[in-house]
Amino acid sequence: MYLHFVSHTHWDREWYETFDAFRFRLVRLIDRLLAILEKDPSYRYFLLDGQTIVLEDYLEIQSHHEERLRRLIEEGRIFVGPWYVLTDEFLVSGETHIRNLLFGHRLMQAFGGKHGVGYLPDAFGHIAQMPQILRKSGIPYAIFWRGVPREVTKSEFLWKAPDGSTVLTVYMPFGYGIAARLPQDEESLVRRIRGLIEKLSPFATTEHLLLMNGSDHVEPDEDLGRKLTLLRQALPEHEVLHSNLPYFFRKIAEEAKDLSTYEGEWRADDMTYLLGGTLSTRVYLKIRHAFCSYFLERWLEPLYAALVLWGVPYPKTFLTYLWKLLLENSPHDSICGCSIDAVHEEMMQRYRRIETVAWKLVEEARKNIEKFCSGEHEVVLVFNPYPYPVSTYLEGTVYLRKRKIREVDFEISKIRSYEFQEEECFPSLKLQGKEEVIVPEILESSWTTLLETPPDTLPEIFRAQRYVIGFWVHDLPPLGWRAFRIVPRESGRKGVLFHQEDRFFLENEFYRLQITPSGSIDLLEKETQKRFTLGPVFEDGADAGDEYDYSPCVRDLILRSDDCPPEISWQRKDRYVQSVRLQYHMSIPRSLASDWKSRSEERVVLPVTLDVRLVQGSRRIELDVEVENTAQDHRLRALFFAPLRPRHHFADAHFALLQRENDGRTYPQNDFVFLEDDGCVFAVFNQGLREYEIRPVESGTCIAVTLLRAVGWLSRDDLLTRKGDAGWSLPTEGAQCPGRHRFRLAVLFGGGKAVDFSLHREARLFTNPPLVFQVSGTLEHPLDGWTLLQCDNPAIVLSALKVREKGEGLVVRVYNPADVPQRFRVIFRPVVLEVWRLSLLEEEEERLAIRGNSLEGVLAPYEIATWGVIFAPGGGDFR
Repeated sequence: MYLHFVSHTHWDREWYETFDAFRFRLVRLIDRLLAILEKDPSYRYFLLDGQTIVLEDYLEIQSHHEERLRRLIEEGRIFVGPWYVLTDEFLVSGETHIRNLLFGHRLMQAFGGKHGVGYLPDAFGHIAQMPQILRKSGIPYAIFWRGVPREVTKSEFLWKAPDGSTVLTVYMPFGYGIAARLPQDEESLVRRIRGLIEKLSPFATTEHLLLMNGSDHVEPDEDLGRKLTLLRQALPEHEVLHSNLPYFFRKIAEEAKDLSTYEGEWRADDMTYLLGGTLSTRVYLKIRHAFCSYFLERWLEPLYAALVLWGVPYPKTFLTYLWKLLLENSPHDSICGCSIDAVHEEMMQRYRRIETVAWKLVEEARKNIEKFCSGEHEVVLVFNPYPYPVSTYLEGTVYLRKRKIREVDFEISKIRSYEFQEEECFPSLKLQGKEEVIVPEILESSWTTLLETPPDTLPEIFRAQRYVIGFWVHDLPPLGWRAFRIVPRESGRKGVLFHQEDRFFLENEFYRLQITPSGSIDLLEKETQKRFTLGPVFEDGADAGDEYDYSPCVRDLILRSDDCPPEISWQRKDRYVQSVRLQYHMSIPRSLASDWKSRSEERVVLPVTLDVRLVQGSRRIELDVEVENTAQDHRLRALFFAPLRPRHHFADAHFALLQRENDGRTYPQNDFVFLEDDGCVFAVFNQGLREYEIRPVESGTCIAVTLLRAVGWLSRDDLLTRKGDAGWSLPTEGAQCPGRHRFRLAVLFGGGKAVDFSLHREARLFTNPPLVFQVSGTLEHPLDGWTLLQCDNPAIVLSALKVREKGEGLVVRVYNPADVPQRFRVIFRPVVLEVWRLSLLEEEEERLAIRGNSLEGVLAPYEIATWGVIFAPGGGDFR
């Protein structure tokens, strides 16, 4: 046998210590590694954990060692990449995985490194489309540990993505630390290695065995050369190699025959812990992460990609900064919420930094747009970030009658103040467009104070009338703008009509809803005439688990909101929106009992507020939930009831709609999950809530979405759902998630097939509706009606629209989430010179034909396609 010893460290940037504490150790580790490699030529290789961010972390402290580090990487003795960080795979977006490879590859190349192995050593399961992501990044190999079921009996196989892409995969059945901390004495050393050969050989398909020589935060063994020499002498029947992963994979590829093929995601936990409870640990992190990720993907990048054709500079460096901050929050010990409290406090600071800069970039875009048509009129400009026309209800904020009240007078070196008489707010407004006139609802109106920071002076203070308006727009241009002049009206209805009725009915073109005294929603779908009780019911039970896994207690007590009738009141009822509020006061146990086997006798009130909102013209029933978490050691879920009984369901996953069995397990989701049966579709949308379960009930099928999982330990060893601990037994008070939490959900039901409802489009309008700007300008705004591009097939999903990292033009990435081919035509408004098929690393692969300034073709089932589009100078006729 060939024994491949691959020396490495697995570097969690933050976990049971903070980033800075671990970075201190990282600096010492790399200092030691450089000294060993330069001193001992027999210590041939070291794998720096497959992530390149450790180079930046190290060099921020030890910048004077950059040339030493670079030389050893160029010589192929230190292996880095291909990732920027080692992310959790299910809790970040598909686009985040691609940017992770893009930034990692770029940094790896900058240091002269080459890798070619999709290193996934410790992720808590693996997404189905990872083989396609790797293949389209030029990576033919993958290696991982978790999620493999018992029926996989060999450590080498082919892993197949839904689109058919395959990568040669090595499974580490005993983890990535099997040969760490080798004994010093020969007898113990030889005994240990003989034992490993005996354990690994039954899994092998060739004469090559992988012995990973390292573990979490473990420094390199400077005595390894002597130990390998002892092994060569004691085990002459074996070839002992100090090896590396690319070489090991090349040998497997040369010699392995008739390998089995496995398709799809890996989420089994019968061979090793999957740690699937992390889908809902510290759920506030997941919500914030989804918001920041989608802000970049669905708002900022498309906005600036369109504006760059109007001469607005693309903020590439700022966007790179934001993506890297997001990636810093994406490793499994970070986004999974399974670290000490201080780690997650630092994560929240990163999210705040992302949001601060992102909103600054939106404001800068607004100011650039304002330069196109300076004038005295106030204009509402709506940007549609999607490649299809959009008709939807929107809300936005506008300011009128703005007056400066304070500024610095540099002549006298003092602050000068101004006074004026504040008039009454206008009772009504009109939005005057070229093709339609809208009278919005004024939801709020009052005088407010504004702070502005012009670049040529100190901050200035203004007073202005602030109006929060709601309005419906029709046929927004694809990836384009629609402009409306704001016209104040001295007469008309002001504000929202509230109806203090005893009966609570909400109705639009699609549904008639009745809120019953018990708090349930009785739903009538008008087209099918189906009636059923939707829910939602809030279900609370014990959680005797830890940050890694949920566990009930021995004697659990399940409590439901339908046992405590809510207070019900109207919130809003106008031309566009009807909204009813339900306020529950659930009495639940304060915590677990001291014996950890039951819930405590002491009770607390858990306030839960549910706002049910129905918008005219919308298929979505929107549900805003607010919970003031006053208890510990519990799990709160929202239950939705569908009058359907399918054997399986579908979930929005990374670049795919995946079919899964209704087996009572918890699963990950992206933006929605849906049932399809009896000629009907039932979908539940979410914003950042990543865990759900499907279970049968008397009325049909229940979709349970986890809202909160409150636990107090990083790891415990007494769970009913897991044998043994999964980490360090440290208290984590923050994982109890005390205080106020807000959740957004929506439900869609109707007759037909899922494809008829364009669920991806509904999800995007729910999470990221078109952007509403206010600018000062002329009556004829040059952006009004302009569009960048349009895709004619509603089944195709836009994943990215951005400027290329290197080279000219824009990157357009789309995917087909379904199991049937999709024909498409993408029509460009600006004049196109060239379109290239790109790899996910944005490398040109093939020039594509353009016909009539459009691109036509077919996306295979589950295919991800990336195009580089080069426009004519000036982008063509914008006017």
